[in-house]
Amino acid sequence: METNDHFSIQAKQYSKYRPHYPKELYMYLLSCVKEKKRAWDCATGNGQAAVALSEYFDNVIGTDLSLSQLTHAIKKRNIEYYESVAESTPIASNSIDLITLAQALHWFDFNKFYKEVHRVGAHDSIIAAWCYGQCTISKPIDEITDYLYRDVLNGFWPNESKYIQEEYMTIPFPFKKIESPAFHMMEEWNLDEYIGYLNTWSATQKFITNAGTSLLSPIHNELKKAWGEPETHHKVTWPIHMLIGKIK
Repeated sequence: METNDHFSIQAKQYSKYRPHYPKELYMYLLSCVKEKKRAWDCATGNGQAAVALSEYFDNVIGTDLSLSQLTHAIKKRNIEYYESVAESTPIASNSIDLITLAQALHWFDFNKFYKEVHRVGAHDSIIAAWCYGQCTISKPIDEITDYLYRDVLNGFWPNESKYIQEEYMTIPFPFKKIESPAFHMMEEWNLDEYIGYLNTWSATQKFITNAGTSLLSPIHNELKKAWGEPETHHKVTWPIHMLIGKIK
């Protein structure tokens, strides 16, 4: 089976510089499920969502095709991590109450993955997938980020990134949909932290691999001017786009 691994190279950066999902999101998901025995965080990456779910579920399974990502995942007694593609996992049938996919669903073979979802989902189980696109900080900084995203990195984004740009509205989702509130992520970052985040983008790493040079070199000075003092912390905000549905 072909796989989409765009994050193994920057796994350490990914674990350090990715934003965190708000507690309100998890509280809402918990209100949707009837049982809290076992959750599956699919494409768990550094285990961010798995760790959050472990506070409320007896057991959490985190799967990812990237062993490098799993090496940097946070370990807890009630979390089991497996190196596995999403479409074929070692998870027992009819055993999962909640399936989460944070910034991941767009990478999968939808038909094969949904078969796996139906196989592992327990009675009254829920699937929740979400993504986030570009962040906002201030107009001068956002203009530079937009230039990076749309012009410098043009041609380097994987085809699947279009689903994020379309806010997951065009992804097939053959489940009984549940409407969700609007959620946002927010971080307070200095310039180094923001640049660290930009370097976690899959297109950034592809650019660096192909060009053999740092992506941000051409725009670093402009970004510094727009940012102000490098140690100044700015509020960085991302809108979250969600798909939630009943599996069985």
